Amino acid sequence: MTWIGLRTADSQAFSLAGIAAQGTRAPRFAETALLKRGSLQIEFAYTPSARRQVLIDHRYDAPWPMHLRVTITPDAVLHFDLQCGATRSYMCLETGLTDCERAVELVYSWHAPDRVAQLSMHLPFAARSVHRALYDPAPLPLIALQSLIMAPHPAGPLSYLGVSTAIEPVGPAPSLAGNTVVDTPTGPRYVSQIRAGDQVLCKNDQPRRVLWAGHRDVPAYGRFQPIRLRAPYFGLRRDITVAPTQHIAFEGPDVEYLFGEERVLVSASHAVVGGVQAIRDNRQTVMRYHQLLLEDHALIRIGGAFGESLFLGALANDEMALNASIWSGSAPQDLPVHAQFAAPVLKQYEAITLTRAFA
Repeated sequence: MTWIGLRTADSQAFSLAGIAAQGTRAPRFAETALLKRGSLQIEFAYTPSARRQVLIDHRYDAPWPMHLRVTITPDAVLHFDLQCGATRSYMCLETGLTDCERAVELVYSWHAPDRVAQLSMHLPFAARSVHRALYDPAPLPLIALQSLIMAPHPAGPLSYLGVSTAIEPVGPAPSLAGNTVVDTPTGPRYVSQIRAGDQVLCKNDQPRRVLWAGHRDVPAYGRFQPIRLRAPYFGLRRDITVAPTQHIAFEGPDVEYLFGEERVLVSASHAVVGGVQAIRDNRQTVMRYHQLLLEDHALIRIGGAFGESLFLGALANDEMALNASIWSGSAPQDLPVHAQFAAPVLKQYEAITLTRAFA
């Protein structure tokens, strides 16, 4: 059990058995039951506005009152205000947002027994995060969280709102479905079978050692909504499923003519043009993604195409960001610093032009 609540524009689900546990009878809980540790995860699209934008404004009165209000001011300062009983958790983040962002991830994580909480904002397509710490947070009543998920909300910019029983990591995230076939010196293997210390084949059949191999379960919406890349496009021998943030390499005469580069990287979300080469998969509620971390950001052969390994940037040099990530507790010296991508990353309009040329 991790994700117990999920709200999207079209659906709501709340179950202590976990929202992915279809057909499982959920345990009942008392009206006074508390979630002492967990995360609220929100994804929304941002558009600059001259007025204050309200993302969430939800109040639950009895038996344990809770009021959650999340807003963004015209100067792009995000205000998070959570009142639970007599305890108020208020934080503001200077987001630095200036232009439209199709995906902004906001995560509030709390651990009441340890008396710590954190509010994090992450821009997955810009690889940038902002974090603020908070102390002495209140445990949250399950019945109020259920109300937050199940009660009607006005239409707005939210892609989804999720409740997890875990401290959800923020930052770089796995992006390959477990059945993605990765070429290795000993033959093709599912990415879910590869472990740290194994080797994988990169561009020009160069073997590279895997520093870390891991996975994460996430809501299958927003920046995590699965995208199926279809063979034979992209050089694929078989269809593969990836997250929208996964970069795929393009090369050839069209790339050289349009961009003056030997190869470029295109995010999977930009490959969804006309529903031919790539299509969105709406069948999942929770998705498990895997990824591989190498010493350098590299292009690994996946299903016949070349996709990127995990890109960390300078995560190891930012203590707060590292502690908020999936590598929380790791020593900075144990993680690589990726100064640049394996190839230039195209902007959205550039990627759409290129993928249409390859269609």
